[in-house]
Amino acid sequence: MKRSIFAGIAIVMITMIMFISITLPQPQQLMSQEEEAATSEQHGKRTESSFHKKEKSKHFLSLSSSVQAEGSQLSEKKMEELIHTFYDKLIQETDERNFAVDYTSKDALIESFTSISTTKLAKEYVDFYYKEYNNELYLVPTETPAWFVKGNDYQVKQSSENQVKLTQRNQSDLYGNYTITFTFAQQDGKWKLVGIEHK
Repeated sequence: MKRSIFAGIAIVMITMIMFISITLPQPQQLMSQEEEAATSEQHGKRTESSFHKKEKSKHFLSLSSSVQAEGSQLSEKKMEELIHTFYDKLIQETDERNFAVDYTSKDALIESFTSISTTKLAKEYVDFYYKEYNNELYLVPTETPAWFVKGNDYQVKQSSENQVKLTQRNQSDLYGNYTITFTFAQQDGKWKLVGIEHK
């Protein structure tokens, strides 16, 4: 009887030991899982780092393309248009007394140039050709400046990324042989006249 009891207890204990040994993970298995998790985390970091590098690269490429696109917008037609508009604004229509019809002050006339040239350049020319008298703007009787001649050849040179120069050599009875250079630059996203040089 006692032997039967001890035998039954032994069988139960052996069965429990075998069950525990089967269900519990082995140390090697635990290490593999930990290594796998670490490897997965490192891979995730590398993937994230690679993604950010690609995004930065795209950003710099788009900036470079934008600058190149802006630098190519100034056509010869646009340059000629800016030159002629500047001249037309400078030589205003006047009445029989030589007073400007549309403007009564230098400041107002200079302000009208802001879309095509710098204020500094406009002021240089307006100060030379106009005087103010009794709230009126007087055009000083003098010769118009040596200027660009439509139809004559000229050279265009890009002096920097956002600056272009147009140079033309002409001849006239009044001024003889002369060279005029117009400098254009980008300001506030627009091309404007920023300098005029006579030689």
